[in-house]
Amino acid sequence: MIQWRNFNIDPDWYLGKIGVTDTGECMGVKQMMELIREEFPHLKFGYFNPSMERIKGNFEEDFAH
Repeated sequence: MIQWRNFNIDPDWYLGKIGVTDTGECMGVKQMMELIREEFPHLKFGYFNPSMERIKGNFEEDFAH
């Protein structure tokens, strides 16, 4: 599972701070997620740690009740 988080940071400022000068062609998050999904179709995306019930059972089912 990849946990997607919002960095809430200016990418130009951040890349300058870490010394990245050549970034190549830009890609949006949606496009990146689609490319990753094509390569790894069973990989899950989320933004939280799933409960053990979800991990052991049907990951798509909602156990938050």
